[in-house]
Amino acid sequence: MRSLMRSLMRSLMRSLMLSLMRSLMRSLMRSLMRSLMRSLMRSLMRSLIRSLLRSLLRSLMRSLMRSLMLSLIRSLMLSLIRSLMRSLMLSLIQSLMRSLMRSLMRSLMRSLMRSLMLSLIRSLKLSLIRSLMRSLMRSLMRSLMLSLMRSLMRSLMRSLMRSLMRSLMRSLVLSL
Repeated sequence: MRSLMRSLMRSLMRSLMLSLMRSLMRSLMRSLMRSLMRSLMRSLMRSLIRSLLRSLLRSLMRSLMRSLMLSLIRSLMLSLIRSLMRSLMLSLIQSLMRSLMRSLMRSLMRSLMRSLMLSLIRSLKLSLIRSLMRSLMRSLMRSLMLSLMRSLMRSLMRSLMRSLMRSLMRSLVLSL
């Protein structure tokens, strides 16, 4: 009986120990699985968060780079357009100034030539008028002098003829 009791006790103890061991093993396994799952989840979450953060950072960097490149391209295009507009405006202003200067020079030259021609014509007219007046005055003086000389000669001849006739008549009268 004792041996039976002992064997029963031993078997009970074994079964109890086995059950305890099983329960312990189960609990340990559960805890291990839980810890493993937690660590896996944590690692997965970390990796996911890292990948998400990396993708977000990449997308942000790409968008930033795109925006920066777009802003740079816009600023470059604006500067180019401004420089082109400035150069075009400068060229237009220079061409306008050249054309204005040419037209002004042409008009000035025309006015100068007109004034010179007018002054030349006036001087020529004045000189011609003066020469004509001089020649006219000379001719008039000559004609006047000639007429005066003729009249004087006529008067002298008449007076001489009269005196001669008188003297002849006196001499004739005296001779008679």
